[in-house]
Amino acid sequence: MASVGKSLVQTLRRYIKKPWEITGPCADPEYKSALPLAVDYRPFCPATEPAKAIVPTSDPETVFDIKYFSRDQRRNRPPIRRTVLKKDDVVKAMKEKTFDIADFPPVYLTKAVEEDYNACGGGYVNFAVGIKSVCKIRVLKSTPRHGRPQVPDLMHLPAKGARCTRAFTFARFDHFLSCRR
Repeated sequence: MASVGKSLVQTLRRYIKKPWEITGPCADPEYKSALPLAVDYRPFCPATEPAKAIVPTSDPETVFDIKYFSRDQRRNRPPIRRTVLKKDDVVKAMKEKTFDIADFPPVYLTKAVEEDYNACGGGYVNFAVGIKSVCKIRVLKSTPRHGRPQVPDLMHLPAKGARCTRAFTFARFDHFLSCRR
């Protein structure tokens, strides 16, 4: 029992010190309290301020320069011009607009194309796409391009009532079909 009391007293001595043994900033003779005094906190009464507050007005001598960042170049740009188009304006502009052939890109196939009537089926071949749809593909001969010999090409021509989802425009004939006479 005596040893328990002795250890308790030693623990209390470790944490509780005499005032003259306390070290730290408040023990220094030049210590200044961080808490402000009433005179520092409120130097004058709110009803008796020494000077009137300056309120910005539209007078040139009292207008403040309120730029947030004077060197921020993003704020120096002119505002973005936005145009709201109404239907009447668009219709009027389209009536005034004239189109020239030079405004459009050139046609892909610029050379003459002759039909190959010596092909299987007189130039037409039925090509099954899926189960329900059949496309007619017309075999064409084109003039030589870039110094290459003539290669039969395919032109995609859907049969009447057929719904073709695949496009074989200008695909190589010898890659897709093999005809028998």
